[in-house]
Amino acid sequence: MPKFFKSILLSAAFTVITFWSYQSVAQNNSGAQRPTQKHNQAQGRTVGPTKTAEAAKAQSVSIMTLKQAIERALTASPTYLTAKNQWEAAHLESKNAFASFFPSLDLSASHGVQGINPDTAGVTTITPWVSSASLSLTENFYDNGESAKRYRIAGYKNELAKMNFEKSKAQVLRSVVLAYYNYLIAGQQLGFTQKSFNELERLSKLVSNQYYQGLKTRKDFLSFKTRAQRSRLDVIQAEKNQQRAEDELRAAVGVSPSEQVSFDQSAKMILPKKNLHTNFEADQLYEMRSLDLNRQIGEIEVDLAKRKFWPEINLVGAATYASSNYVDTNQTWADNNYTQWSVLLNLKWNLLDWGTRSRNIQIASVNQNTVQQSARISLLQAERELEQFKLDVINAAEDYRLSKELQKMEEDTFSLLERDYRAGRSSYLELVTGLANLLDAQARGQQADYRQADIYLRWKYYTGTLNEENIFE
Repeated sequence: MPKFFKSILLSAAFTVITFWSYQSVAQNNSGAQRPTQKHNQAQGRTVGPTKTAEAAKAQSVSIMTLKQAIERALTASPTYLTAKNQWEAAHLESKNAFASFFPSLDLSASHGVQGINPDTAGVTTITPWVSSASLSLTENFYDNGESAKRYRIAGYKNELAKMNFEKSKAQVLRSVVLAYYNYLIAGQQLGFTQKSFNELERLSKLVSNQYYQGLKTRKDFLSFKTRAQRSRLDVIQAEKNQQRAEDELRAAVGVSPSEQVSFDQSAKMILPKKNLHTNFEADQLYEMRSLDLNRQIGEIEVDLAKRKFWPEINLVGAATYASSNYVDTNQTWADNNYTQWSVLLNLKWNLLDWGTRSRNIQIASVNQNTVQQSARISLLQAERELEQFKLDVINAAEDYRLSKELQKMEEDTFSLLERDYRAGRSSYLELVTGLANLLDAQARGQQADYRQADIYLRWKYYTGTLNEENIFE
């Protein structure tokens, strides 16, 4: 074949390949821009013709801060509200038990008509109307100590309900704050991942153009193409993680999916400013105090069941002012009024009950043991968590220091790589590797912050200072 025709064929082939390569690059560019636009829309930034609609939607979305999220959770959390209602009920029961020590005042009255047939006593001969009224003051001075013991039980139950309320409140606060921190980390991680993807996509385009111009090998082309593709998958996963973190935060706060609420991403994590002591004892745990209170309640209830074998002695005092037959009898209230008082010692002793009292004692003992075993299960779990917390505090300082040092070194390394790359002293591969290392170090730094914040919240929980007033201190 003449050289002239060979040159024509080579020129035609090169033209076709060049046209195909630019078409591929254009398609890749358009495909790479879509995720960015989707991400911008997800973040509330408007792109292109959707600017007006997105701006109008953004105006109707309220921004909720961490403090507002805590306040919302304390008005909508079922766990918190249940514990609060139980404490209120126990407090009222304690007041009722205390009121049993005081005398009662009762007013009673009866008015109406009656008929008797045959009326041999002549009750209805004068008038069929019946009328009576009385005012009685009654006090039980002694009842074998049962009222005093029931008052003690009510007091212990009130203290137990209050303690459970404080525990539930602290747990809700911790869950809301950690869910908010997790949401912040997910948003930051999405930003890092998106930045990495944009950089890799830019480098991939450059290498792709150079490959089609014959300046790069196919190995370089595929290497950067796969890195950009993998980074795009990381962006998709980061978007899913952020959405999952937002859903979990909404559930913790009590915000429905249909409610137009967004969360402030400018909040900062509250980290400990000093070394945290870990000299906690098991006696300080909520579960240990709960075990002790349940034990005392159970012992009193068993004692009350045993007292049924004793004679029941009641010393009752009463005073009554009354009158009767003052309607349609030509008699006034003063004609038939009278006062009456009494102080009576009542004795009641059950001699045969076919084993009911013995079985009631066994039932009270079994119930006490059941409650004690449930409380012990919770205590064992709490003790394990306390020991794990002490280990976390010991290891957290070194872990935090190393993570932050690694993040700082990777940031400095990447800055040097960028400078050397612009000056032509480093390769694409070195820059991409440095970017991946930086992204990993940033993720480690965020997780270190999260662990420190969690440790600080747990420390407040164990010291009993985790509440909405000092949670930001």
